[in-house]
Amino acid sequence: MSTDVATESAAPTPVRWSPEQFQRMTAAGLLPEAAGHELVEGTVYRMSPLNPPHTTAVLQLEAELRELLPSGYHVRTQQPLTVGDSAPEPDLAVVRGRIRDFATAHPTNEDVALVVEVADASLPFDRTTKLALYAAAGIPAYWIVNLRDHRIEVHDNPTSTGEYASRATASGDGRVALLVNGEEVGAIASNSVIA
Repeated sequence: MSTDVATESAAPTPVRWSPEQFQRMTAAGLLPEAAGHELVEGTVYRMSPLNPPHTTAVLQLEAELRELLPSGYHVRTQQPLTVGDSAPEPDLAVVRGRIRDFATAHPTNEDVALVVEVADASLPFDRTTKLALYAAAGIPAYWIVNLRDHRIEVHDNPTSTGEYASRATASGDGRVALLVNGEEVGAIASNSVIA
């Protein structure tokens, strides 16, 4: 006796979202506190609330980056990027082009020279999932402002395996070189960013 009905049901599978679907859900108000969510590798994550040390580090680094950037680049603060099937909202991103160039679409990984995440509670996620995402996308440099250990972790030279070939740290008055198109345009002291 044969039947056409499967005797075993399929295991549940997660629903993966595209950046376009995520943007439509956000625009429709389907995500409460939409600014508190981001899409990473097709999965929606709730972001940690911003505390005063985090906010201070973001604002301080934003001011310093703006002073150092060459013409043709700008800083985006806690704004979405489109990176494959992800729409991360890094704390800071250095993007090639004018702000108005992105009036109809978010910058993609090809537009980005540097991504920065300021990390406290999110440190493990930023060191693993976010690092692999940015490296696999070919983003030239990724900084983690590590509030727990009072240092900036610098990752550059992305590989196709989702890693960065080079890693360095700066703490105290140690300085981090800001590279744009492979050229140093200035440096930032760790203690000028982390209180």
